[in-house]
Amino acid sequence: MSKKPIFVVLLMATLPGMLVAAFNFQEAKAIERTAAIIDPLSIDWPNPDFNETGIVWNILESAGFNVSYHGYNETDVAFFKKLAELGYEVIVLRTHTARRAYEPNVVDFVTSEEYNSSKYIYEQTNDWLTKVQYSPQRGEYFAFTPKFIENLHNSFPGSVIVVMGCRSLFNRTYNEMAISFINKGARAYIGWTELVAFEHSDNQTIRFLQNFVVENETLSEAVNGTDPDPFYGGEMSYFPLSAGDLVIPEFPSFLILLLFMIATLPVVIAYSRKRSESFRA
Repeated sequence: MSKKPIFVVLLMATLPGMLVAAFNFQEAKAIERTAAIIDPLSIDWPNPDFNETGIVWNILESAGFNVSYHGYNETDVAFFKKLAELGYEVIVLRTHTARRAYEPNVVDFVTSEEYNSSKYIYEQTNDWLTKVQYSPQRGEYFAFTPKFIENLHNSFPGSVIVVMGCRSLFNRTYNEMAISFINKGARAYIGWTELVAFEHSDNQTIRFLQNFVVENETLSEAVNGTDPDPFYGGEMSYFPLSAGDLVIPEFPSFLILLLFMIATLPVVIAYSRKRSESFRA
C-alpha cells in the first residue's frame, strides 16, 4: 500500500472545511473586488487624477480592486439604472448635485443625459427622475432622486458610496439620498455638508481614499483627516454615524491559501500518482 505525501493528506482533510468557510465568508462575496470611478464632471471639470491612469485609480488598484472608469459619455440614465447590479464595493461618484429649495432634505444627482420631456415618462411621473440646470451655460439634464435609488434592481453589496458634489450630505443625521443608498444595501455614504469647490473636493477625496483604502484607517479617522473648504465651508462627513468604525476589509489570507492549494492540486495529485507507481515498480 502506497503512502500519500503529507501535503496531500492535509489538503484532503482541510479542503472541504475551507471551501465551506469561503462560501460563508460575508466580507468576500466575490473573489474579485471591484470599484468604480463615475465621472459625469469629466466634460466640465476634467481632472486626470480621476481617469484610467490617475491617482484615484492607482489608490484603488493598489488595494486589490479591479477598477472601472465611467466618464461623461457613459453616465446617462440607463447607466445609473444598472448601478446596484454592477456589484461595486467602492463607488466614487464625481458629479453635480442639486439640493431642492422646496424640499431641503432632498438632494438630486445630475446625470450626463440631456433632459427630454418625452423620455422616461413613468420615472418622471413617479419622482424617480427630475430635471436640473446646474449652469447657465448648460441646458437641462436628467437628475435622479432618492426614489430612483430605492427602485433600482438588485441591492448594493455592502458598498461604500463616496459622493463628491456640493451638499451631498448637508444634513449629517437625516438625508434622503443617503438613507436610500443605505436601505438599498450600502454600508456607508460619504458626502459634503455644504458648498465645496471642485478642486477642493477632488483633493480631499484623494486624501480620504488614501487614508481609508490604503492606510486602512477607520471611516471616521479617514474623514476627520480631510480639510473643510476654506471659502465655502463645506466639510466631508459620513452616514450613518454608526459606520465610523468601518474599515475596508483586506482580502482574506485564508482565501489566498485556498486559491493556492486549489491551483496546485493537479500537480500534487500527479506527483502522488508518480510516487505510487514507482513504489509498485
